[in-house]
Amino acid sequence: MSSELHFFAIHALDGRAAQEELNGFLAQHRVLTIEKQWLAAGLDSHRVVCVGVANGPGALPDAAVR
Repeated sequence: MSSELHFFAIHALDGRAAQEELNGFLAQHRVLTIEKQWLAAGLDSHRVVCVGVANGPGALPDAAVR
């Protein structure tokens, strides 16, 4: 099994479109990990989300199954 990382930025003041994009992505992929970081930059503050997903067919590792 291989995996990929995907990155999303959700702006603090107008993040609805980015939230919908992230939610749609999560619903369509086999998610292994999610890491979040808040970047404080005044009016340009945003949350960065890193999503690790499993590629290809096959079962997920036992540690990834909940």
